[in-house]
Amino acid sequence: AWVYRIDFAAYVSGYAGPIAVLLMLLLVVREWAVHSAQAQLTVEAQAAARDVNAILETMIDTFYRTDADSRILRVSGSVQTLLGYTPAELVGRPLIDLHVDPDTRRRFLAELERRGGTVRGFEKLLRHKNGEPVWVSVSAHWLRDDDGRFVGVEGTIRDIGESKRAAAEMAKLSSALEQAADLVMITDRSGQIEYVNPAFEAVTGYRLAEVLGQNPRLLKSGKQEQSLYAL
Repeated sequence: AWVYRIDFAAYVSGYAGPIAVLLMLLLVVREWAVHSAQAQLTVEAQAAARDVNAILETMIDTFYRTDADSRILRVSGSVQTLLGYTPAELVGRPLIDLHVDPDTRRRFLAELERRGGTVRGFEKLLRHKNGEPVWVSVSAHWLRDDDGRFVGVEGTIRDIGESKRAAAEMAKLSSALEQAADLVMITDRSGQIEYVNPAFEAVTGYRLAEVLGQNPRLLKSGKQEQSLYAL
């Protein structure tokens, strides 16, 4: 419910009869229209806020926002999966507290500065609530107020632990293949050579660049000793 408080006398002074009544009605209609428009804007803003909150709370990546002093203002619920903390435990804390190496935060801010306020895919280690390090990739940008003043940073944090572990395993496998004394050849499904190790190169005389994309039948070209084909 709403109540009009209009000084009709100030508006209709000098008018009388039907004209004064008409003016008062116009004033009432105008005030009603203004109030209705404001109420509609409020409803739309609340609906938009609910939509944004729903999106943030269903994101796999973690959304965060900090103030100009790098204190956490907001963080989405997925942070509990990522780092073990509830949002309530983190709001108000300095973001640097979550870094394994505090200097990483300073390098991140320097990178934001160097790139004009936007960074994508910055990799760093954060500390889980249980003390374990967590590899993440951060994409973020500066926040500015209406006057252009820097007021904080917001962005998303993605868990890249699985990809880091897979890369490490691949590196170990690659190292093992490179050092193996046995000949190793890897082909795709169509039988085209994708990789051979140094032992293959040493025994066959073929360099990796020569056999990439070739069929293993090239080894039966008659250029090698018959004993090689029995390997």
